[in-house]
Amino acid sequence: AAGAAPKAVVAWRIDESHGNSLAAWEAMGSPAVPSSAQLSSLIKASQIVPEPVTHTSDGEATVVEVPMTGDSAVRLNFS
Repeated sequence: AAGAAPKAVVAWRIDESHGNSLAAWEAMGSPAVPSSAQLSSLIKASQIVPEPVTHTSDGEATVVEVPMTGDSAVRLNFS
């Protein structure tokens, strides 16, 4: 319905600590050939995980801060 507040708000972020396998690779010493365990860690670090965003019953959401070098997507679920 027009003017209805979303039932859920979800955000995906890519920045220094979200979806950043480069930072994880550098933190492990930038191995030229990562071990199996390191490769698993890099794959996990590259995943972009949805995060719930707190919002009020009238639809006002908290701010999702993203640095200038980051990116984000936000989805509003009305059903």
